Amino acid sequence: MKKLSILILYSFISLMAYSQNSGEGSLASAENRSTCQPVMESSNPFQAKSKNSGVDPVEFLSGNIAVKNLRDTYHPDIKEYTSKESEEILIIGNITCQILSFRLHHYIAVIASYLQKAAETSSDSSVFLYNRAIQLAMDKLKPGMKFSQQKPLLRFLVKGYLGLGLFYYQKVEYKQALANYEAAYQYALRLNEPYYNGDCLFYFAEVCLEQSLHRDAMLKYTAALSQYQKAGSQDGIFWCYSGMGIVQKQSGNFADAILCYNKALTVATHGGMKNEVAYCYNNLGNVYRKQGDFPKAMASYQKAITEFNKLNDELAASDCLNNIGNLYLEPWNIIINRSISRK
Repeated sequence: MKKLSILILYSFISLMAYSQNSGEGSLASAENRSTCQPVMESSNPFQAKSKNSGVDPVEFLSGNIAVKNLRDTYHPDIKEYTSKESEEILIIGNITCQILSFRLHHYIAVIASYLQKAAETSSDSSVFLYNRAIQLAMDKLKPGMKFSQQKPLLRFLVKGYLGLGLFYYQKVEYKQALANYEAAYQYALRLNEPYYNGDCLFYFAEVCLEQSLHRDAMLKYTAALSQYQKAGSQDGIFWCYSGMGIVQKQSGNFADAILCYNKALTVATHGGMKNEVAYCYNNLGNVYRKQGDFPKAMASYQKAITEFNKLNDELAASDCLNNIGNLYLEPWNIIINRSISRK
């Protein structure tokens, strides 16, 4: 029993040392770590900003961590003890590993909380929060770690760098935005989950679109679309088709733009995406207006107004009414307006 008492004391001391050195115990201890500075340079060729409205809400992913039986990290030599002592040692090992498992989950929750807070603020403090989350995730990502334990950390790194990229885009600091998007994509490749790959590719596509790099934008949207389809993300699929529609419209390929917007409309309709349905009708109206097709433009705008009214979105509906008003100001509408007024 003397050996058993010594082993118990050793386990307790080791656990306390782990707690103090890891900095995982609380949000306060996590905050004492040094921050990770945002990437300032990028090898990415697309020098532009992203139009994306924001990253997905941060999930608390602690429940997704596959913490494999941690007892294999504790190796008591039970051969030296009696059967009863061996059972007692095994119980101690289980308790120790359960505590470590809990602390791992808590550590993940701390990182998630930083990302959540960063996503909820538009001030410069979001940079600090994203950098803190990134640094904590990097600290925990160790060589030789099981991939099931790496996955939540890699997801956090993707989200953190995408969030930083969006912040710099909003500040019109394109180089920093692209550098962080590139960093996110590198971690997404390691993670190899279609949804996160799609997010990164979509951000790149938006960058290209902002710089009127239409060919590159279409390539990135197409690649993102493929990943979103694999992931079954209807939201991602919708926005890719919408982005493609904008590219084709800006390129003067109105027929292709209408095709893309109709695909987006189909996805939105089947997915019950009511706001997006209204957006599609408005975008279609814009393309028909560019084509000089007054009746179809008018019909599309009116459908958009109907949908926005159902959603009690008065501001969006008024924007569509403004679009209708602009139809009558187009030079090519003079003859059409006169013919309509005569009727």
